[in-house]
Amino acid sequence: YNLTSAFLNYACLIRFGCITPQPFLNTIEDEERVPGRSVPRNPDGSIKKKIFYDVPLKTFDSDFLSTALNNIRGNLTPFLESIQPQGTFYTRLQQEYLRIDSLEKLDIPQIPLLGNDMLLKKGSAHAAFPVMAQRLIATGDLPAVENPDSVYATLTEDLLEAVNTFREHNYISKNEAIGDHTIQALNRPMSFYKDMVRINLERLRWQPQREKGSKYVSVNIAAFMLQAFDTDTDSVLEMRICCGTLRNRTPLLSSAITYMDLNPYWNVP
Repeated sequence: YNLTSAFLNYACLIRFGCITPQPFLNTIEDEERVPGRSVPRNPDGSIKKKIFYDVPLKTFDSDFLSTALNNIRGNLTPFLESIQPQGTFYTRLQQEYLRIDSLEKLDIPQIPLLGNDMLLKKGSAHAAFPVMAQRLIATGDLPAVENPDSVYATLTEDLLEAVNTFREHNYISKNEAIGDHTIQALNRPMSFYKDMVRINLERLRWQPQREKGSKYVSVNIAAFMLQAFDTDTDSVLEMRICCGTLRNRTPLLSSAITYMDLNPYWNVP
């Protein structure tokens, strides 16, 4: 009984995700408190929170559980593989997780900090650069060379290029100099990146209840970009958009579009 229960639980988590996002994302900030007005509260008396995530998600039902139980009698591997997200992004994240996990087993040294707000440019010599090169070679960001301690005793052009590639992948501005801010990012443990992959694997398991249909609009808040798709004609309309700030966040939602407001009244913030 316990083994069957664990299998069903595992199958549901792999198919629909381990976390229900609403309880976490909708409890992070109180509703706006207006001076002179009472604090907004829920029926149970608790302080009302802002709704940042309002996307109804699919969950398991009796049909899914029956299918899972029927597959116990056979080979479980094809069933467990079939219920995972099938997209290329999910598969690549799985492969990336295995790659990072293998890097975690390596003894990658920590890069010494420069200190004193020091910034070093191309051609500068420092004990941090050979260690930096070893780390980037281990992670595949820099081609392997013989005797990296002597080759990268100074900040060479290819080492700086590899660092800037790392910066770009980690949302740090490219620069012609290297300081402690970049070194601290390079020194992050591999567990930091494994956690990032785990989080995004979980997000990819969340399945909205609403079907998109042949025409739909998708908004990428982080990229400040809107895309309108028409799958019947294979056309995509793209445009830049305005989004909220950390103080006034743009909520996540999934709904039908019922009307469009053309040329709305708008003040430049």
